Amino acid sequence: LILRKPLVIRVEGDFLWESYVERTRRDITLSEFYKSPPLLSRKETLVRWLSGWVMRRATKLVFSSEWRRKMVIDAFKLSSEKTLIIQNVFPFEKGPDQKPRGNNIILWAGRVLYLKNLEKLIRAFADIKVSSYELHLVGEGPEKSKLEQLIKEYRAEDRIKFFPPMSHHKLMGKLVLSKGVVLPSLSDVGPNIVAEAIANLVPVIMTKESGYAEIFRENVILVNPLDENELHYQLEKFMKEPAARTVPNLSFIRSWHAAAGNWLELFKIL
Repeated sequence: LILRKPLVIRVEGDFLWESYVERTRRDITLSEFYKSPPLLSRKETLVRWLSGWVMRRATKLVFSSEWRRKMVIDAFKLSSEKTLIIQNVFPFEKGPDQKPRGNNIILWAGRVLYLKNLEKLIRAFADIKVSSYELHLVGEGPEKSKLEQLIKEYRAEDRIKFFPPMSHHKLMGKLVLSKGVVLPSLSDVGPNIVAEAIANLVPVIMTKESGYAEIFRENVILVNPLDENELHYQLEKFMKEPAARTVPNLSFIRSWHAAAGNWLELFKIL
């Protein structure tokens, strides 16, 4: 403001919603959080007010999806004229060449947080009586010990396994050998693991509360993250009916060069 320099903000993830969900352990999606705001703590109220103050004074706000843009415009009463969409790069680079997928593994990877909705995933998977499949969870986080205990309660240690964080190269090696990727998060704005799975033609079951749901709708299996029965149904169908799996295609290729060009065009007009 003092130097009168243009300010561009890329609005992607959401610190406020994430902090609220981790504090309250409440199942609320990102869109519902802003559509019907819950009672916030003093700190959270201050974060929300400051976020709105900064965004209203920014020169431009950049979003990766219409889903995210509309949510923020409505929540903070912003002018749509100061917003635009610059989509993420996808698909990401393909993983290392491996033997054909023969392992009955469904893969999840990320931070082990409450908002990742892993309790529902573990319960749904453990209730499916298809012993040939394993669920591999890759990552660390504050929910891990609780989830490990839940796996023990279901006596599913031989079917549901945790793995420590991996290098990107090693994770891609594991991804290309998996039968599918699952991402049931309460919300996930632009999850890398989905783009990477699509780049490697690995089927995906993912939350419908995502900016990627509007882009990859015809190429993934979408689920309501609040409905455990729906997650159970889609997982079981995926395991028992190979023909029902939606195999992604590569029609959504968007290069780093194209994305960088969009940013440069924006900076030129400011």
